Amino acid sequence: MYPLTSPTSGPRLIRRTKWGQTPLLTVKPMTQALRKILNPMSTLGVVVTLLWAQSRIDHQLRHETTVAPESPSDELKERGQTPVRLPNAFLKAALGGLLPLYVDWSWIRVLADDTLTRLPRHLRTQLFHALDEVTDLDPAFFQAYSVGGDLLAIIRDDVYGAKSLLERGENFRKEKLAQQPTEIRTQTWKNDWRIPFQLGYVHLLELNDLPTSETYFSEAREHPEAPLYVRKIGERLGSPEGRFAVARNVLNALLEQAKNQNATNSLSQELELKIQDLALAEFFFFANRTLEQRAAESGSLSPKSNASSITKLTLESREQLFNRLVQSGLIPALDPLGARVEFRSTEDAPNGKVTSSTPRRPVMGIQP
Repeated sequence: MYPLTSPTSGPRLIRRTKWGQTPLLTVKPMTQALRKILNPMSTLGVVVTLLWAQSRIDHQLRHETTVAPESPSDELKERGQTPVRLPNAFLKAALGGLLPLYVDWSWIRVLADDTLTRLPRHLRTQLFHALDEVTDLDPAFFQAYSVGGDLLAIIRDDVYGAKSLLERGENFRKEKLAQQPTEIRTQTWKNDWRIPFQLGYVHLLELNDLPTSETYFSEAREHPEAPLYVRKIGERLGSPEGRFAVARNVLNALLEQAKNQNATNSLSQELELKIQDLALAEFFFFANRTLEQRAAESGSLSPKSNASSITKLTLESREQLFNRLVQSGLIPALDPLGARVEFRSTEDAPNGKVTSSTPRRPVMGIQP
């Protein structure tokens, strides 16, 4: 099958047979009126094709696995691989004035994502890749940074993805926001203190990086629109009591923000769990500090003590001391969730520590 050109009818597609040449299809030259009709349709076709291709890529990546089918898991369905993305320059050229529509469509997909899978922290989630594309195409999209950072860090535990996304937002805030139109600066980014504030949260509660968190909190509290509790953060980070107070205020602020923005129930629920984890971490931190202080005092009063060393109490003596502290009320008998506290030797604390049967997760580097 090959084309032939006829001077009267235009190109023709013919088929060779033993009897000769039989025309299959005649394609007449396109009229000017027909071009006017098809040009808008071709643009629409490009848009539809792009959206279809993107959906197929997402579907393939979401369901791709590299393990035997008899042991599927949500984690293996989303391995954090970098998805195949159409180049931004191509997207912008192909979509033209429809680019904002594509960005909005991508943002709706982000908000509709109900995946709760938590990957190992060295992997990036598909949610991160979607937010990365949205903010790459529309760097002034404030909500994508603010809400997206919460979704990544709090719901998906993609802490390094949240850090990367929020750092991009912070770079835009510092380097490009001043050149934006007045409406974007005064309306869309009115509360831009939230970006460094959220970075402070990520570094303080998720990465246990106090110096970096102080830097970002300092950026946030200098903003004229920053609330009073944000301005006072720097004064409290110098002591354990202050750090727990700051963490509590940060989580409560994020929870209030999530409720005001009508965020997903998953985000509010996860923030409430983190507040609960923080309360448990604070309780056991100070309970164990009380135990260690009293143990040091008891050791220093031992007849075997001298100026250069303090006798360490045996495990049995430490447990007896713990029981006396509970009986005297210096260490509460119940943890914040009502479980009875106990003295137990663990792998990370061979000399014993105050703990309970309540399940909890690490907070600010404090292990359960």
